[in-house]
Amino acid sequence: MIKVIVFSFLSFLLLSSCQDENRYTQLNTIPYYKDLEGSDKSIDLYIMTAHEISGQIYPIVEKKNSKESKQVFKSGGLSILKTYHDIAEKRFKDQVILIGNGNPFNLNISVDKQIRLIKEMNFDALNIIGPELNTLIDKLSLDTLYPLPIFSSNIVNAANGENFVLSNQNISSHKIIEKNGLKIGIINLSDYKSIDNDKTKEFKGIYFKDLVASTLKEVKYLNEKKVNAIIVNLNIKSQCKNQYHSFQSLNKKLKCPSKDPLKNYIERLPSGIVDLVISSGGVEGSGLIKNIPIIKEEGKGRYLGIAKLSFNKESKSLQRNKLTIFPPIKTCHHFYAATNDCFFDSYDKKITEQRKKVLEQSAYLVIPAMFLGHEVVKDPLLEKMIYKQNTF
Repeated sequence: MIKVIVFSFLSFLLLSSCQDENRYTQLNTIPYYKDLEGSDKSIDLYIMTAHEISGQIYPIVEKKNSKESKQVFKSGGLSILKTYHDIAEKRFKDQVILIGNGNPFNLNISVDKQIRLIKEMNFDALNIIGPELNTLIDKLSLDTLYPLPIFSSNIVNAANGENFVLSNQNISSHKIIEKNGLKIGIINLSDYKSIDNDKTKEFKGIYFKDLVASTLKEVKYLNEKKVNAIIVNLNIKSQCKNQYHSFQSLNKKLKCPSKDPLKNYIERLPSGIVDLVISSGGVEGSGLIKNIPIIKEEGKGRYLGIAKLSFNKESKSLQRNKLTIFPPIKTCHHFYAATNDCFFDSYDKKITEQRKKVLEQSAYLVIPAMFLGHEVVKDPLLEKMIYKQNTF
């Protein structure tokens, strides 16, 4: 079965040129939207993933004023992340699942206020790392934390081996999300060995169960509940990578070091037991390991990961040959008008030269960013919460 975060990436398929590896415009963006004729026999889900937000509530400055362009380019920030998600939901309604990977909080700033902002993002599922869970339970009223869709499938109370309790209710070890007539099972895992050594001393009565054993246990339960797909949301340090930014499908094998922990986890799993794995950010690396699709993007809200799942309309079974991972969406605030993106330096010299030429011809003209046919405008409620009310 499969666990997925979905949102419509139909725009990626609009033109055959969208799959051209030499494309030099619209890199990591989908500015336009157009309905495509879908099969009457399939149901699509679109999975959106935000990686390692870590309390990054403000935008990140990508490029400052230069002699070519006076525009300051920014990406991310919670109000812009919410806008991208809201636009996807306008377009695709009950076909979108939003999953947060990695720790959403920065414990050095006001956590209770961060929680208020994260609630507004309307995540369907959030993972969390051991030390942060400990601190949150210590610092916050449990009623404050409970409304967030936080759960863990392998972190338990060392005193009794049971799940932690929030607001007099167990933190579940899994979640079933119902969208568009489908049931998607989510498993949240954290790898103890991937946590910084200076953080492990913060543990108080937290025990990490084996990743694969925890996966097998939850998969058995989810299959009994007849979910249509199973997704693993995994906090783990990995150097697996795949460089890309053109609109081509990323159903290609990832390059991983021989002892990479993500690679090791996937190779220990029985074949076909899960349908999609969302891995911690830091290094771009979406693609395949042992034919299991992986979404792995940079953190701090600079990018949103994307996958599309297709199900048979009658049987509602996952059509594995149609499952597609796409290049990540960069959460731009503005675009260069000539390229419809906010992409700067490419690892490909030819693409960089082509982009420089068209940008010079346009005098580096800048326009508001677009996503799926909508102008990207900061969410006014979150902007007010962040800035006008001195929330931070």
